[in-house]
Amino acid sequence: MKLANLIVVLMACVTPICGPLPSLGQENAAAAMNTTELYVFDFYSVFSGDCADLKPTVKKAEQRFAGRVKVMHIDVNNPKNKAFVESVGVRAVPTLLVTNLAGEQLKTLAGHDQGNVLLILLQTLLPDAGSHYNDQAETSEPLTPPVVLTPEVALADPGK
Repeated sequence: MKLANLIVVLMACVTPICGPLPSLGQENAAAAMNTTELYVFDFYSVFSGDCADLKPTVKKAEQRFAGRVKVMHIDVNNPKNKAFVESVGVRAVPTLLVTNLAGEQLKTLAGHDQGNVLLILLQTLLPDAGSHYNDQAETSEPLTPPVVLTPEVALADPGK
């Protein structure tokens, strides 16, 4: 399903609850489209402990990749979201769906333990993402390049 279709369905679900979304204006909308490179749809349930466990990692990804990744949180228990949730094939929560600007689904991650995989995936898909990681550092020393995490490194036993 293309991103445009996903957004239309999402707006149809959100608009009756929140009212129409504010207009960004052509200039701001164009700027947002130029800076956003990926979309992450976070399908969650307020009744799920696993979703609560994943929430801080999703927030971290949202902050770390601000301006380049747009995270959209979708409550699967809201009846107005039912058609959208079913149309993208979400069967369990938490589920993270990563798409590009063209709406192509790049990756679907399901389960509470997928937060680190999301961070690794976003860093891999956004080539210069590591350069923004330490923007707030207040040292005059040159920054060392970030360590590239692979699934093997992320899941390695630190005691060994």
